[in-house]
Amino acid sequence: MRIAGVWVVLIFAVILCFAVSAMSILWIIGGIVLANVVGRGEANREKVQAFSAKYRMAEAQYRSVKERWDREAGDGRFLSKLRELENCRNQWKDLPAARQRRYQQLEREREKQQRDRFLDSFTIENASIPGIGAGRKAVLESFQYRNRIGH
Repeated sequence: MRIAGVWVVLIFAVILCFAVSAMSILWIIGGIVLANVVGRGEANREKVQAFSAKYRMAEAQYRSVKERWDREAGDGRFLSKLRELENCRNQWKDLPAARQRRYQQLEREREKQQRDRFLDSFTIENASIPGIGAGRKAVLESFQYRNRIGH
């Protein structure tokens, strides 16, 4: 490609030399210089294309390495672990309050169980409650109050 461009420019310079005879030597020298520049341009274009291809490949490798670095060495994993540890610390700090809540719940359940045992010791059939006769006792028993009074 370079040689063809040089020949075209050289032929064009020779034709111009004959057309303008007074400056023929300048035209020949100018043609040779121009042919050399055109030839170098072709060679430079190939170098530029090769350089561009290598540049694009290097840029892709850089992006790949940078993404890997950001993913592996970034602060995402650190922040995730930090949040997990803060959550554990908050649970640890709340242990006395959680213990107190559980203790109060057990106290309420104990009182309820004691009340239920006490009420289970009475039956509606044998109780003598003023104002409640056999009919009302039957109604209470139908609502499954047969062994408890006061529920």
